[in-house]
Order: sequence, then structure tokens, then C-alpha cells
Amino acid sequence: MTASKRARADDRGGGGEGVKLANWEKRREEEQRGILVKEADVKQRGGEASGVNSRRGFIEKIMR
Repeated sequence: MTASKRARADDRGGGGEGVKLANWEKRREEEQRGILVKEADVKQRGGEASGVNSRRGFIEKIMR
């Protein structure tokens, strides 16, 4: 394959290993960012255990 054909293939997204690696890295970064956001949200709410305890307390109040 000539350099010009290779360049056209890259432009069409039919790229090579570099394109696949870049896409993989992008997906990995997005997934990692999502995990960090979820962890921060749980931490900000006081942890998972406090959510369970508050639900348990709510149910106990209803049962009385």
C-alpha cells in the first residue's frame, strides 16, 4: 500500500493499529472517569453503608 492510499484509509477511519489504540485509550479514559465520578458521589453521600442505614431507619419508622 502506498503512502497516499494509507493516508486516505486513515481519513476514512479504516486506519491501522494507531487508530485502534487511540480509540481503546479514549474508551478506557472515559470508563475510568465514570468510575471516579461514581466513587466521588458515594463518598460525598457518606459512603454506601450510610445509604443502607438511612433506608433501614425509614422502614423502621413506617413499621411503628
